[in-house]
Amino acid sequence: MSRRVELARSRGESAQAWRSWGARALLSAVALALLAVIAAPNRLGARRHPSYSAALGALRAISSAQSLFRDGDKEGDGVLDYGTLEELGEQALVDPLLAGGVKAGYAFVVRPTSPFTWWAMARPYHAGSPYFFVNHTGVVHSTSERGSPMCPCQVGVEGEPAPSWVPLAGYDPADSRLR
Repeated sequence: MSRRVELARSRGESAQAWRSWGARALLSAVALALLAVIAAPNRLGARRHPSYSAALGALRAISSAQSLFRDGDKEGDGVLDYGTLEELGEQALVDPLLAGGVKAGYAFVVRPTSPFTWWAMARPYHAGSPYFFVNHTGVVHSTSERGSPMCPCQVGVEGEPAPSWVPLAGYDPADSRLR
């Protein structure tokens, strides 16, 4: 007879009560492990979400900077046109980190396509994160397609998004938060 069973009998408890307690402890441990498995992906998503918001905020900053660049003729050449990411940085219209093309786990590309149109893309460095796109209209699009959305073939001649880009539902251009 085990020491626990002897101790339980001396207290007037049954051996079955001790075995039942062990089963409950095991069941609790399994439930906690299951909860951890379910909650872990949500926790990872919660950590990744700020980078989404930062990428959307950067695209919003680029969109505002493009308007200021064009309307103010920041190049001083008499032509009201849009700028590249480097030109936006040279004029201090975007922060130096963004002007370098990398911020918040995303690589950014900005291309003026004509004096009247431009587009920008944010490509994630982490697999499974969405790609973002914005153009002169200010509408932010997203796609999670694999491949290379940084390729200009994903953008039309006048900066329009390819069909694989979907406008973000619940995205307000005046507010960079995903809903």
